[in-house]
Amino acid sequence: MDRNEKKEFIRALSGGVVAKMLDDIDAGKVPESWDGHELRPWLADRFETQTSNMDKRRVREYHNTVLVNDL
Repeated sequence: MDRNEKKEFIRALSGGVVAKMLDDIDAGKVPESWDGHELRPWLADRFETQTSNMDKRRVREYHNTVLVNDL
C-alpha cells in the first residue's frame, strides 16, 4: 500500500465507524448521561471490533514497530 492508499484506508475505516456511532446516538441508543468518560472506551471498542485476525508473527512485528516508531 502506498502512502495515499494508507490514508484513504484510514479515512474509510474511521468514517464508517464514526457514522455508525453517530447513527446510534441519533437513534437514542446512547445514554444521555454518557460523557467523555464513557465515549472514549466506546470509541476504542468500536475500532477494536474492526481489527483483523493477524497471525502471531505479524502481531509481534506490529507491536515492535509501534514501540520503535513511537506510534
